[in-house]
Amino acid sequence: IRDVFMDKPYIDRLNKKVIAVIVTQDHKINYPFELFYSNTFPTLFFVNHKEIFVTSPITNITSQKIEDITIKLSNF
Repeated sequence: IRDVFMDKPYIDRLNKKVIAVIVTQDHKINYPFELFYSNTFPTLFFVNHKEIFVTSPITNITSQKIEDITIKLSNF
């Protein structure tokens, strides 16, 4: 996860468009877990300020997947 989110050019674009929620296996007390359910960890969810999903959940998180999402989101 660090390799995907640290010092990447798309982070600013993501922060302007969505709220990123990363659910890990031990991530039960930090966020309302019942909103974001997955059997695969880590899973990344992008939601808007009303907690409505703007993409499908992302597993096997890579920089390329995140870059592709930010390009799609910039068209909204």
